[in-house]
Amino acid sequence: MLRLCLIILTLISPFCFAGQKVLLLNSYHPQYQWSHENNLGIRKVLQNHIADDDLFIEFMDSRRFIDDKKHIQSLVELFRHKYKRIDLDLIISTDDFALDFLLQYRDELFPQVPVVYNGVNFDPTEKLKGKEGYSGILEGDAILKNLELIANIHQDKIDEIIVLSDTSSLGAFFSSKVKEIQKNWPNNKIKITLNDSFSFESLLYQVNNLSSGKAYFIAAIHKDNQDRYFSYRHDIPILSRYSKAPIYGMWGTPLLGLGVMGGYMNDPLLHGSNTANIAVNILSDSEYNNKNFQSEAQFLPRFDDRQLKKFSIKNSQLPQQSEINYAEQTIAEQYKEIILFISFIIIGLLTIIILLSIQARRRKKIENELAELNYALEDKIIQRTMALESSNRALLKLNSRMENLANTDDLTLIPNRRHGHRILDRLNYIEGDEYSVALIDIDHFKKVNDEHGHDLGDQVLQQVSQCISQLIRPSDTICRWGGEEFLLIMPDTGLDNAFQTCERVRTSIAATPIPPLKAINISIGITSKFQAKTISQLLRNADKALYKAKDQGRNRCICWQD
Repeated sequence: MLRLCLIILTLISPFCFAGQKVLLLNSYHPQYQWSHENNLGIRKVLQNHIADDDLFIEFMDSRRFIDDKKHIQSLVELFRHKYKRIDLDLIISTDDFALDFLLQYRDELFPQVPVVYNGVNFDPTEKLKGKEGYSGILEGDAILKNLELIANIHQDKIDEIIVLSDTSSLGAFFSSKVKEIQKNWPNNKIKITLNDSFSFESLLYQVNNLSSGKAYFIAAIHKDNQDRYFSYRHDIPILSRYSKAPIYGMWGTPLLGLGVMGGYMNDPLLHGSNTANIAVNILSDSEYNNKNFQSEAQFLPRFDDRQLKKFSIKNSQLPQQSEINYAEQTIAEQYKEIILFISFIIIGLLTIIILLSIQARRRKKIENELAELNYALEDKIIQRTMALESSNRALLKLNSRMENLANTDDLTLIPNRRHGHRILDRLNYIEGDEYSVALIDIDHFKKVNDEHGHDLGDQVLQQVSQCISQLIRPSDTICRWGGEEFLLIMPDTGLDNAFQTCERVRTSIAATPIPPLKAINISIGITSKFQAKTISQLLRNADKALYKAKDQGRNRCICWQD
């Protein structure tokens, strides 16, 4: 009877809160690694209490639309429509943007629904005064601890720590903390510098050329001063590859493993699990809503072993109980099970030899030969395994380099013609979606090369490609098409909007001098998907429109007309 009761309890335990509905409201996008890990921790706990159909997950995408009031209003209208017929029992919010949104709109959109927040950097104590039904975990920060850590690790090897931030609301919050630290910084040998206004290109140049005796610490970067979205996953590896100085951070999952040395970092998976446990307590205890439970996340020392070796940092220089990640395993560690297995075999064989030697010494020679054969086999296995590992590492490194070379133009560092064709094939495959392309040619470029040399010509190509990249949307793609020609691909864009974009590009380039040249002019031919049946015809139409712009005097944009 007792066994039957245990079986029944096991079967019904995942549905102990059957029918209760929970909204998981994320500030950022699902590809952001911190949010991904945080969600895993939350869902791992909730899966034993909430049915999958009763968990609603929303991503507000505020990293890419930070401080965008129109975006906030569109979210208000979306949630009003989407949840007007859904009775929620609890809301879990991640990061500051979602909590601020709920503080302003919860009573309007989700009346009296309790909120459990996590990942919050701003101390919400003042905001929560007079508010009921809010509890959660403060993520906080570890800026001072990390600056002290960097100074202790590098000591006499550096004279400056550069803190990277931006001018968003979160970036400004961290910048203010850095300024307070600057006032009371006791180390007169190492200066603290705040840099919250930079372009990605200038930062890349700085870490590559001006990093002697420096160290970098990432506080929070959403966009650079050119309004370019800063992607940790894509941009940090580039910075790390070219940086001659170590880069530290405090956000564990989005940074560690991408080229950051490490630092005092938090764990979003544990953060999410602790948050979900608070949510479970609230769902199971109706009086728990009135308890203002609040705790703070931990920042623990975590490091990337590959970066420690790159900058010759010994483990003895790190804080005690530091977590070392991505350490290369020794042969013994990699093949521990095989070695143990073979060791047991050897021990067994030796035991048999001893027992048999007592009974019959004449079998000793045979046993010794068998042991030698096992030793030889073990050595052969290890040698073959090491040879295969070496070949695999070389092949992976070669494949990575070939992929990068195949899709990037070496001079301008923008996608090349091959990559552009891949994007056109993908856009053309989506039936019904409109897109436009523009073929861009630098006017009188041969004259620049002839009169000023190819070095200036290369500078012109680089300047034009950078200018175009800064003026187009993140969804648009600029490719070097060949020589002085570029192809601009604009998804979800009609011919009129494409013309406006190209005019903005043309006038901006014309207004940007490149000494000793007073100005550089470009001609642009524009066409759209619905003006051609094939990609080849689409490109021919753009080329014809470009030649028409050349014939009409250059420095102009022409749209293709049938």
